Amino acid sequence: MNKFQLRKKISKIRSKFAKKKITVNSEAIIKLIERKSPNKKVGLYYPFGDELSTLELMNQLIRKKFIISLLIIFLVIRLADA
Repeated sequence: MNKFQLRKKISKIRSKFAKKKITVNSEAIIKLIERKSPNKKVGLYYPFGDELSTLELMNQLIRKKFIISLLIIFLVIRLADA
């Protein structure tokens, strides 16, 4: 199976889960973060497409005065010299 086929397969699986509206136990995650990160700094991602949403977790962490860092991805497209 090549990389393209694998991505397509994973995308289909992710879409099935997205339709089921799976939720995460934010309180359990926050307790774990509080133990592992006493400085209250957390890195998260902003959900895109069918990815699991971290928005509720983000909101709860912000209410508890955590510092949230979001990943930024720059897309660089290089055009071949003509």
